[in-house]
Amino acid sequence: MEFRALGPVGVTADGTEVVLGGSKQRLVLALLLIRANGTVSSGRLIDDVWGEAPPLSARNTLQTYVSQLRKAIGR
Repeated sequence: MEFRALGPVGVTADGTEVVLGGSKQRLVLALLLIRANGTVSSGRLIDDVWGEAPPLSARNTLQTYVSQLRKAIGR
């Protein structure tokens, strides 16, 4: 599996491009990739994705993004 975080965020598995979601979901993936050897809290991701005024649905939306990424690229 190949991850690209410089330029457009993307994933290739077995030579095939993995279909990812929209820009915020790709941002979540990029944030996880740059901290690949550590733990990233949901609070940190919410701050990084939505800034100082996240929507009330931010935690649930983040869980959805992570779930969809897991389905697309595996654990």
